[in-house]
Amino acid sequence: MTGASATYPSDRPEARPGMESPAGRRPRRAGTTEAVQPPGTGHVSRTIARWSVLLIAAAVALLALELLLDGNVVGLGATDPVTTMLAAVALLGGASIAMTTDRHAELGVLLALVAVAWTAPLVEGDARLGELTRSAAAVAAGFLIPLVATVGIRSGVGAFSRSVVRRMTIVNLCAASIIIGATALVRDPLLDPDCWRNCSANSFLLGSLPSAARVLEAVFLGYAFIASGAALWIALRVARAASRTGSGDGSVLVTASAAAATIAGAVLLAVEASGPPSDPTALVYRIPFLATAVLLMLLAAAAAIVAARERRRLAALARFSDDLRQTPRPGLLEADLRRVLGDRRLRVLFPTGEPGRFVDPSGAAVPPPDPTSSTTELRRPGGTIAVVEHGTRPATVGVLERQIGASARIAVDNERIRALILAELAALRESRARIVETGDTARRAIERDLHDRAQQSLLAALFELGLVRARASECGDVELESRAREVMTRVDGIIAQLRELAHGIFPMVLDDVGIEAAVEHLAESSDVPLEVHADLPDRVPRVVERAVYAVVRRAVECANATVGAIDVTLERSGDDVRVRIRPAPRCDLTGARDRVGAVGGSMVVSEDRMEVVIPCG
Repeated sequence: MTGASATYPSDRPEARPGMESPAGRRPRRAGTTEAVQPPGTGHVSRTIARWSVLLIAAAVALLALELLLDGNVVGLGATDPVTTMLAAVALLGGASIAMTTDRHAELGVLLALVAVAWTAPLVEGDARLGELTRSAAAVAAGFLIPLVATVGIRSGVGAFSRSVVRRMTIVNLCAASIIIGATALVRDPLLDPDCWRNCSANSFLLGSLPSAARVLEAVFLGYAFIASGAALWIALRVARAASRTGSGDGSVLVTASAAAATIAGAVLLAVEASGPPSDPTALVYRIPFLATAVLLMLLAAAAAIVAARERRRLAALARFSDDLRQTPRPGLLEADLRRVLGDRRLRVLFPTGEPGRFVDPSGAAVPPPDPTSSTTELRRPGGTIAVVEHGTRPATVGVLERQIGASARIAVDNERIRALILAELAALRESRARIVETGDTARRAIERDLHDRAQQSLLAALFELGLVRARASECGDVELESRAREVMTRVDGIIAQLRELAHGIFPMVLDDVGIEAAVEHLAESSDVPLEVHADLPDRVPRVVERAVYAVVRRAVECANATVGAIDVTLERSGDDVRVRIRPAPRCDLTGARDRVGAVGGSMVVSEDRMEVVIPCG
């Protein structure tokens, strides 16, 4: 199962890295599975490192701004200084906002590095700086396209697994590093006829190989377009996954803007590789440069929006945890989590104790989580109390566990107990319905036996008696004829009583024609007048018809001639069948009440009426 199977520091202190957890599993990080641990020195060190990268990037941007103000920089960025610095400031701003959330901290680091790569050509193009500084800037400038492509790749977790994203990131950065590093080792700016920004500084030169340098530059141009195509493909995959799952976490905006910026950067690189610009202000250079700058601003804005949404989501989740702990709302855990996490396909499943069997908050049995989906297990000492199956990629693996603390998990456990009780009630209702159905089946079988066997046998005997009577009449045996007549009368009475008994056991007209005809037939045979008002456009389920007939029959049995006529109203109201009987019967209605309850209905008896509501669903 690709899910978050996490331990809880507050509930399970014995589950530490390197130790087996009570469930026999060691907390691990693999795929979308992440062990939940309290922040420690490692987390603090990573945070310091990330903000250090941002400070370095800000320092490089300030240096580039100072160089631009001097007006001694050779490069395309110098032709549009305002746009250049706006893009750099936007990237740094987006990076700082992204770093305020754990989930998007890596995105913030990448944006900070993109800002460095974006402003590095300004440093490289200032001849007043030292050779090592300009050489390092030349190498850094080459990483603009690889870093922007990496932003798109890292934002594609919604369409790919984390392991696939990690491998694509490594391949992308390693390929770019090999090409850029090899170029720095063999490219001699003094022997490059196309140099224009930096024709003197390369502190990393090991051997001057102009032909190899040109081949590597062509290879890097090919890599840039391959990276552009890959970024576009990832953006399309993310968009398709988002449309399928209804994801609203903003990954589509980030991957789309990253793909567009990568393509614009590749076009800009191709234009620069065509030859040294005689006029850097020409539209052929300015248009791709301005397009790249604008798309980098859009990428920074997308990252900031996504990070801001994440902060709001985490704040809402924290408030939800507090509300869950203080004022839980029974039965609404799933709906609340869907609202807070913005996941319309989220499911909350409660384990029943039987392997692989789960129920939803209403107590209905549901299939286990999909093995390919992302899940979050909420635990208490003693086992799992709930499994949250995410319809989209969760906000971050482990956040839900950390936010829902020990007190809130008590409320979740109460939800589980409530769901299990509802499941037991549903099972009890189903059991009652099966018992009633079994009884009806048995009564129907008895009625058929009485009709097909006993009654037919008596009719055959009655026919034989008729033959005896006729023979006695022919022979003039008056005594035998009289005796046969008496026996025939008695047998005929027995047949009538048997027919009435069979009808009372199970009225065949109920199954054959329906409840209206059955009640009309009951009215014809009743000693108490029945006024039947039926408004049932279609037949209702047979189990409902049998319950309604049992109620009406019991009301007739309880009535006497002094009450006058009994008014029976049958009508369909939405998905329910309503039965109103006036006046209300004054007798023991336990059997009828049980029969109604067995099919999920209700019975209310007042002073002047009895009303029964039975669902037909």
